[in-house]
Amino acid sequence: MNNNNCDESHQNKHYMNADDISRYLGLSRSCVYALMHDRDFPALRIGKRLLVSCRDFEAWIEKQKQNHSENGGL
Repeated sequence: MNNNNCDESHQNKHYMNADDISRYLGLSRSCVYALMHDRDFPALRIGKRLLVSCRDFEAWIEKQKQNHSENGGL
């Protein structure tokens, strides 16, 4: 995973699309689209596009890290 924060790695974009997240996490687009449809993921739909705010994405990443450590790293 990229160690830069969302703003630095995406040139101060306020929102990320599936391609941005795919590059950031090193996942395939199909995996990212599945993730974006998860009800716990902070995606929003604008027309046909799925987007996530950088701020919400970073908060989601931190929550995943916390959950991971609370579950013994599993």
